[in-house]
This record gives sequence, structure tokens and C-alpha cells, in this order.
Amino acid sequence: MRMLASSVAAEAVFRARVVELGGVVVEPSWLGVNRPHRVRCAAGHECRPYPGNLRRGVGLCRVCAGNDPVAAEAAFRARVVELGGVVVEPSWLGSQVPHRVRCAAGHECNPRPDGVAQGVGICRLCRGMVWDRFYVVVNRSAARLKFGITSGEGRYRFSAHRYAGYSEVIRSIALPDALALEGATLAALTLGGVRAVRGREYFDVSALGLVLDVVDAWPVLEGVS
Repeated sequence: MRMLASSVAAEAVFRARVVELGGVVVEPSWLGVNRPHRVRCAAGHECRPYPGNLRRGVGLCRVCAGNDPVAAEAAFRARVVELGGVVVEPSWLGSQVPHRVRCAAGHECNPRPDGVAQGVGICRLCRGMVWDRFYVVVNRSAARLKFGITSGEGRYRFSAHRYAGYSEVIRSIALPDALALEGATLAALTLGGVRAVRGREYFDVSALGLVLDVVDAWPVLEGVS
């Protein structure tokens, strides 16, 4: 009787969690916490989550979570084509493994699919390794700021910083001399007697005013966001 009650409770928790995530259980009967159940997620994808995994915080849908290899490969190939390239890697190696690609200019390159998905681009030669974006991000809970340089839109770099808690983008400036701005900002902090709390570009958030004084006085070509 106790096992039956436990099973009923587990099923109720599973169904409630699926509804909470915007999904619908389409499995006709309860199969137990350690077996996958057919579910339709909020985006309409057919998926088969394990009830036990949902209780541990694992997401409902692999496609929506970006963990479905078929969907990830399709998205990677589509993005490469969109950028004018061709995937020449004969098989899918996974989102975090470099794949051989020929870019629109004919360069052989090896981008990682997860990087391409986050805006890194496919060809390092075409980007010329140009540092053309300066940014300032803040981690309010840690009372720290980080500034630095990146290429293009910087989505991959910002994603990594968000993961580390630097979720507030204070400045994101596209300009050809981002490296020079970074150097000027470091010099201003040194002259002001402000020391990094980690590495060379992590500072206490109290230095934000000084950092922005330098950044906002810098000639900008494409604007500030």
C-alpha cells in the first residue's frame, strides 16, 4: 500500500512539473520514475523525459535545451550556410568539438558549433582576429566589474560572463580601436591607485565611475549600447 501511494505521489509530482514547464503528458499510463514518458513541450516538440530527472531539475525538452544532437547539427549546418560557408566535416562530432568548414572566402576553418550558435562566426581569418568591441559587465552580487575586448557582437563572450555572474552589460561599444580603449582604461585605474581584485581586468564595482569616465569620453563610431 505504501509503495502504491508513493507511486501515485510521484506521478502527481511529474504531471504537475510538466504543466509548470508548459508541457502536456501524452503517455497514456504511468511507467515509473525511472522510465521515459512521452510529453509535448511548450514549443510543440515531442520529447521523452524521465520523471526522476525532472525532479532533479533537468529540463523537459532536449531540443529546447539545445542538447538534442540532431537539432544541434541541423542548426549548425543552417548557420554555416547562412554565413556563406560549407561544412566539409564528414560527420557530426558534437556541439563542443571543432568541425571542418570552408568559409565564403574559401578559407579552411574549424569552428565549434556551440560558438557559432552564440555568434562567434565561422572563420578566424575573415575576422582577422580584430578586437573591435569593448565591453563593461558587472556582477552585482559579488560587487565586481569586468571590462575587456572581444570580436563581433561578442555573444559568446557575454554568455560566458553571464554564467560567471556578470549578467549586467553596462557598456558594449563597437569600434576599431577597442584594444587602445582597454589600455587607456587600465592606465586610468593605475593612475587612480585602483588595483584589480582578480587578474588584470576584474575590479571592485566602486571603480565603475572611473571606468565609465574613460569609456564615455572615447570617440565612438557605431554607438554605445
